[in-house]
This record gives sequence, structure tokens and C-alpha cells, in this order.
Amino acid sequence: MQIMKSSITSFLCGSFSLKLSKADVLKSDSRWTETKYDVDKYNNYCSVYYKRFVNCMCPDASNVDDELLLQSSFFHLPLEDKKCVMHLLNGREYEFNAKAIDLYLMPFDVVIYSISISETCEDLNDMTSAHCVLREVRRYSKNNVGDAFLEVIALLMNFLKNDNSAATYNDLIENGNKMKVFQIIDTKEQSMVNNKLLFELGTLSRVGSLSDENDNNRSSEEYFKFVIDNHLVSVFNNWKALALFDTFTILANNPNQYVMQNWEESYFKLCYIHAFFLKSYLFNINQKLVEKGAKKSELEDDFFDFEKSYRFRKISYNFLPQIIYESMDKGLDINAELDRLQHFVERDAAERASNSDKSLNMLLLLLTFLTVFSTLTDATNLFSDMFPIETRTLSFRLIAYILIFFIVTAIIITLCKKQKNDRS
Repeated sequence: MQIMKSSITSFLCGSFSLKLSKADVLKSDSRWTETKYDVDKYNNYCSVYYKRFVNCMCPDASNVDDELLLQSSFFHLPLEDKKCVMHLLNGREYEFNAKAIDLYLMPFDVVIYSISISETCEDLNDMTSAHCVLREVRRYSKNNVGDAFLEVIALLMNFLKNDNSAATYNDLIENGNKMKVFQIIDTKEQSMVNNKLLFELGTLSRVGSLSDENDNNRSSEEYFKFVIDNHLVSVFNNWKALALFDTFTILANNPNQYVMQNWEESYFKLCYIHAFFLKSYLFNINQKLVEKGAKKSELEDDFFDFEKSYRFRKISYNFLPQIIYESMDKGLDINAELDRLQHFVERDAAERASNSDKSLNMLLLLLTFLTVFSTLTDATNLFSDMFPIETRTLSFRLIAYILIFFIVTAIIITLCKKQKNDRS
């Protein structure tokens, strides 16, 4: 399907767990620099977003005293519009420019990265085909993505190989098999800002497939309606967005420079990276909690610190950032991770309470036996003084049998009542 030339700005994002320090990053390549936010930019963010949210993503400029936030640091490596060429399945070459890599060292050893690329194409099918390959790290090879892009990926692989010399491209994605794609498409035509094209770009499907009745592999009308009803962001006439699990897609008509900068600097680098960190951390801790020998109490303490510092219901004074952030939260299915984690925490708390009750009951039982023994001794002496019997042993046994009878009877009655209550 031939269409007018479109401009695309995309970010390929992934995460893995690794202990990295500032020194590790800076010494790996001289082009890495630490990202610093000046006071004016920080204050500008705080005029739109809640300060506590901004502090999460700009800790160096905020003078915060939150130890967890201060564990994070961000880095930038410019790639000077490195030209990359890959071969598509249709036989055509696809060119794009790799602009930069950003690295986010987050708490709990979560490392997030993004590779920004710029593209221009006349056929958006070429873009969807290219993104399908670029996001799937298992398909990385010279034939599929080209030498130049592999050189870009090598800058990230260096960190993994320093930790594990046997690391492969698959290790770039700790959970799953695909990078996330945040893509902004300027169509140059207002008529192209429509739900069908947005859906096809967001799902990286063949452009035009929804309207092609001869395409048996096209998405069903029901699925199209479900996605649009649940994941569409439509506020203004000149752009729409679709927030899915693997992609966040903005389809626009001639956005001005301010709008583009806002999408890249605020909606991607603040909102999306924050949401992606939440997803990565929560998925990781849910996996660790089910592992044998997991230190559950430590993990739960970490989660409470995380929730206090990084989890917010509202992030902005303005309606649009809030709408966009909530769509990202929903698209990444963050609430499902929180629900699962809450289930683990509640179940573990119940188990610990049960174990505590058992320990207390054992202690009470021990004290009961000690009390009974003391009572037997005292009762034997009293009984012997009141009713002399030939031997003290006989009196001890008699008193013991009587008390044991009453104790056993009391225990049986108590257990029967408890069983009756449990059934009811």
C-alpha cells in the first residue's frame, strides 16, 4: 500500500537485572555521560507533574532525602544519527538512523535501556516489518538487522558480557522475548489519523489488512473493537494514541516541535520509563516470591519501600498527562502484577500468623504440663496428709489418674466444639 512519506521517531526499550554502578557505565565507553537535569527543567516539570513523581525521574535535581530514589542514575550515549540498513522479508532495504542510547539504573538492580531511532518511509508496511524484527532480539543477526545496528546493540551487550561472558542477545530481555516499542508516526495527512491505521501500526500488522476481506490472517472485528474500546487515547483531532502491552503508538498529523518534544521528553522519558520500571520490578518480585528458599520478608520490605517511593495514583495537575499515564499503566497490565503480589503478601502474612499461633499454643501446652505436674505433686502431698495411705506412690497415681481424666475430657470437649464451629 503506497502512501505519502511519513516521519517516525521510535524508542526500542528493554530491561534486565544487573548490578551496575556509575563507574561501570562511564568506563565502558567514553561517550557515556550522566544525565543531569538543571533547576529550570526540574521546576518546569514540577509545574505540570506532582513533585514526588518528578523526583523519581529527576533525583539529582530535586535534593531528595529518599534513599531509594537516590539509588537511581541515568546515562546518555549519542550515536550521531548512525545510519543502519536492514533487509526486509519483502526483499527491500530499510534505512533508519540510530540517534542515541539512554540507560536508566533503577533501584533493586533493574536496568532499563532505550534506543532512539528516526525513520522516513513511503510505505508504512516497511516500518511495521522492520519494527517486528528490531524488537525481537532472538532474530538479531547480520542478515536480519545489519552490521551497524549490531554495533549499537554491542554497547549494551558489553555490560552483560562483563558479568557473564556467555551472555547472548536473548539476555537483553529478562522477561519475555520482545523489546517494547514507543513510536510516534507523523503521517502528513489528516485523513490518515484514523482508528484502523492506528490499530494496524500499534499491533505491527500489515497496513490495510483490516479492510482486506481476502486476508484470512487479518485481525477479527471483535478484537479490533476490543482494543479500540479499551486502549485508545483520543483527545484532539490531529492525533490519536494506542497503549498496548508491547507498543505505545502515537499517530499524528504534522505535530509541531513543542508537541514532539513533549512526547519524547515527558510522555516517554518520564511517564513511559516510570511505568516500564513498575512493570519490570513487579514482575521480577512476583517471580522471586514463588522461588524455593525465597527470603519473603526481605522482598516484602523492599516492596513496601518501592510502593512508598514509586507508586502513585495521580501524577499530574493536568488532565492529559494523567490520561496518557493511566493508559500506559493499563496497557502494561501493571494492576495484574500488583494484584498477584498482594495475594502473595496476604497469604504469607496468614501463614506467618498461623505459625505464630502454633508456636504460642505449644508454649501454652508446655506451661499446662508444668502446671499439671506441680498440681499433682501438691495434691499428692495434701491427699496423703488427709488420708494416709501405705505408700505415697499409690496416692500420686490415684490423683494423677483423676486429673488426667478431667484434662483429657476437657480437651475432647474443646476439640469437638472447634470442629463443630469450623463446619458451621
